[in-house]
Amino acid sequence: MNRKIVSGITLLVVLAVSLMFIYPMLIEREGKHGGTLIVFEGFVPPVKGTPVSGGDQQVLTLLLSSTTQQVADTSTTGYISVSGSSQVKLTADLVKISITAIVENTNASKAVSRLAEKMNNIVSKLEALGITKDDIYTVYYSVTPLYDYKSSPPKLTGYRAEHTISLTVKDKVLAAKIVDVASEAGADKVNIAFTISKEDFEAIYMSALAEAAKNAYKKAEVISSSLNYTLGNIIEISEVSYLQYTPLRGIYFAAAQEKTGTEFYQTEATVSAQVTLKIAITPKD
Repeated sequence: MNRKIVSGITLLVVLAVSLMFIYPMLIEREGKHGGTLIVFEGFVPPVKGTPVSGGDQQVLTLLLSSTTQQVADTSTTGYISVSGSSQVKLTADLVKISITAIVENTNASKAVSRLAEKMNNIVSKLEALGITKDDIYTVYYSVTPLYDYKSSPPKLTGYRAEHTISLTVKDKVLAAKIVDVASEAGADKVNIAFTISKEDFEAIYMSALAEAAKNAYKKAEVISSSLNYTLGNIIEISEVSYLQYTPLRGIYFAAAQEKTGTEFYQTEATVSAQVTLKIAITPKD
């Protein structure tokens, strides 16, 4: 299985990042198509973090550290602490699709063999859409025994073989076709989520961060000047960054039976950055 290593983001400021999303929805929600279960997951962030709160708002801590610079200037009589913020809008233009095939059989070998046939059929249908095997990743594979726990002791009744593949596309029209084709080819479950590339996220992240830092320093200049003080060295730079968003906690529905096909709406997000600076000040002559 291919894995992509994602490097962390290093920052030296106080940063608060919040994402507000207009979640896309699937037009078709009624009817069954080959028994496929569609699971819509909303937005998935392109970076990993540690959850720090629950409820409607999901908060992930990405980075937490601080640095302090000692100021030797004895003429320093105090300091000023200021915060600046900035917002940059983006479009979550990537669709991440996970397709799962499941086979149960009394014989483990037959379960594995029939699962392979089922997934190969799904992959061949995807290739007909122009998707290459290099774009498809296996993210889960298992063969587990099934028991009848009503019996004492539990009785082995068969085996469950499960295979999940994943792919990410930028074209929403193609993504909709993938969902329809996978359903028609016999997929048991299709998970859909929206995201952006890590590179795009970092670019917007840094842009918002730089603007917030400039705004914070401009505030310090205005405040110190109005009080007849002069700005000195930056005493302390603290850093905390987090990603806040509202996840969809599983919207389930069967694939559409009509021939109108699946369609997605546009997804938008806003990256908000906040920077806090602690700066030494001295009175003007």
